[in-house]
Amino acid sequence: MALPPKFKGHRLVFTDDATTTSPSDPPPHTLEFYLDYVCPFSASPSTLHPLTLRGVSDRFWVFISDLFTHQTAFFDEAVAGETRNATYLRLAKLARESVGVDEDEMYQLLEVKQLDGGKNARNKVTADVKTVVKMARLTGVHVTPTVLFNGVVVAEIGSAWTGEDWEQWLDSNIP
Repeated sequence: MALPPKFKGHRLVFTDDATTTSPSDPPPHTLEFYLDYVCPFSASPSTLHPLTLRGVSDRFWVFISDLFTHQTAFFDEAVAGETRNATYLRLAKLARESVGVDEDEMYQLLEVKQLDGGKNARNKVTADVKTVVKMARLTGVHVTPTVLFNGVVVAEIGSAWTGEDWEQWLDSNIP
């Protein structure tokens, strides 16, 4: 599935000189991964996803790796006693420590402001989260992890897969 241009940092393209003549050539195959940063098998999701959508796009993959390394700090038990904004403060700090983004700027994207009148306040990345959820729904993603190969859900790929399982699958599906 094509990503909106603002999510270009989420794309990781590997090229091979034998099959690709320039970096602008489309890759011969596409693997899409739908993951949940607090799902132990992908190692309240709506708390972490916004942080990966803005502010770290050029360092997205480094930050994703660090999120998985620190995921237990954001499991339900770890965040049950704090406000969402307190969790966002910790995430902004992790982004600073991980990839050097400005912690205050990151928090400003994530903070949910309190409004009078009981409105359902949003943060500055709510629309981005909704876009990514819509993209996932369009491809039939219902659980994490879900993997699409060339646009088609690969049902046999699951959370129990080992590196060896991946190597066998890649060898048999990518010439």
